Amino acid sequence: MSDVVSNPYTAPTADLNAPLNSGKLKQLPRFSAWWVFLLNIITLGIYPLWWLYSRASTLNQIQSRPIALELVYVLVAVLLGSFALGFVAGFSGEEYAVIENSLSIAYWVLYLIVTFTIRNRLHDVFLEEGHNVRTGPILTFFFSSIYLQYKINEAIDTTSSR
Repeated sequence: MSDVVSNPYTAPTADLNAPLNSGKLKQLPRFSAWWVFLLNIITLGIYPLWWLYSRASTLNQIQSRPIALELVYVLVAVLLGSFALGFVAGFSGEEYAVIENSLSIAYWVLYLIVTFTIRNRLHDVFLEEGHNVRTGPILTFFFSSIYLQYKINEAIDTTSSR
């Protein structure tokens, strides 16, 4: 037996003011990937653009290689142009449909460029913080903002469990 008798009725001692995560990672918000999925459905695909903009601006504040926010602005402009031309093409002939399809392809190419740029910057932040969180290119291609938010949450959770 020990000479020290502990009182079982005392409150446990814990440092409640200790940060859950440290460094640059604490600036990225922890938001459920399920909410990203639901907001994507509810907003009919508009929320991922907001997600890309907000994460790009946050990543620009915490790492040295900035992401050009102009790409996100051009992405929004191309999407709006595609919507407008899609509406016009529905009432007119083939001449607007070709332009609208070209804008749709341009939108998806720009979307993938911005998504993979954010993925690369997230990978840099994860390495700087000492995380072994791998972001796969195939899942990034298919699930983009949902998958990247899941990986952000995974990195935050591994930091807080250390």
